[in-house]
Amino acid sequence: MNEDKRPGGWERLLLAASFVPVIAFKVILKLNGAGPDRARIASAAGLALVLLHLAAKRLSSHEVTHIEKAFLAYLGFFAACSFLPLGGVSEIVAGHSIAILYFVLCLMASVPQLLGREPFSAAIARLRQPEELWKTPEFHAINLRISFFFAGIFLLSSISAFWGREAPVFSIAIPLTLLFGAGLPFARLYPGRYLRRRGRA
Repeated sequence: MNEDKRPGGWERLLLAASFVPVIAFKVILKLNGAGPDRARIASAAGLALVLLHLAAKRLSSHEVTHIEKAFLAYLGFFAACSFLPLGGVSEIVAGHSIAILYFVLCLMASVPQLLGREPFSAAIARLRQPEELWKTPEFHAINLRISFFFAGIFLLSSISAFWGREAPVFSIAIPLTLLFGAGLPFARLYPGRYLRRRGRA
């Protein structure tokens, strides 16, 4: 009997923990209203947390995913805008923080495979699939399409948040509807459909 070499609960926990720095950043940013000083505190706290998270993953020899790299870029961008003498740029950026987050996630879900790298969804798929499938053409093709699909969802979410000026219905309700109504069902159902069409399921 072949040993199941799928990553276990620790890897899933680390993936979930990667969202903590961004959540902390958003909570601190919105406390008592956003402003230049609040943006500096929020971005510094978020950047410190994401760096600690990545250091922990490196020390434990775990893979750093595209999602975690995207969060590092997002928080690093905000820290630069908050601390560098850029006039009123930091206030403008802070006012569109959710739209920028979705746009960064759109880039994360599209650029790696355009540069010949692994799609972002492959790291998540490895949490559910046995190791012998990871190098197959089907695994790559499925995750390529799932990643581009999510790139579209993140782009629409970014446009919604920006156009709606970060109002909750446009920055939270609509993106979550797209994610849970289209993105997650597609990621769950598409692999089986793809394999059935090719006589592999």
